Amino acid sequence: MIFDASSFGAVVFDLDDTLIDQTTASDRAVAAWAEELGRRPVDPRAWERLSNRHYRRYMAGETDFEGQRRDRTREIFGLVLDDAAADAMFSGYNRLFDEELAAFDDARDCLDRARAAGLRVGLLTNGERDRQLAKVRRFGFEPLFDAVVASSELPAGKPDRRAFEAVLSLLGVPADRALMVGDDVENDAEGGMNAGLAAVVMDPCGLYPDLPYPRVAALGEIRF
Repeated sequence: MIFDASSFGAVVFDLDDTLIDQTTASDRAVAAWAEELGRRPVDPRAWERLSNRHYRRYMAGETDFEGQRRDRTREIFGLVLDDAAADAMFSGYNRLFDEELAAFDDARDCLDRARAAGLRVGLLTNGERDRQLAKVRRFGFEPLFDAVVASSELPAGKPDRRAFEAVLSLLGVPADRALMVGDDVENDAEGGMNAGLAAVVMDPCGLYPDLPYPRVAALGEIRF
């Protein structure tokens, strides 16, 4: 469906699985990783669920960024590993993931159109700032953002309203004049709306047909 965003003064984007295709990269990387290690094949959805669970622990302050990576590695293969061994093993997945990572074909065009329409453009991502900023720079997106905010530099990430307030403060636009675009219903859409923003959900696979708020199948469906 087409979403008309022409009435807004700012648009805030999520990064992973909104501008960058994280899921495809992860699916391919975890399959190749298991093969490299000589382990049984890994169900990519099981890896996704496990990764999300441990990442939520990191976001809640129950572990650090490296700790959630180590725990994912130990659990997916059922191994007892010290930290150094877990780090070394996870580095293989991380290398493969980075090789597979790609931006969505319409991501840059969407950012360009938002800027050409005179909107302030922000990025709000749950993750470590250095790693997320490296992705942004890799795909040439950095000059297209007026503000980049990562949860690692905040008291709390999405869906906490303080995360949205932080990026809006840098953009200089009130919440009722801003749009949040992201793939995560709880973190991006509901978090954004609870902070006073409008929201549109990226739903390329049609997973959320009954959502009570707007969704698009591609970034090209957003009109500025």
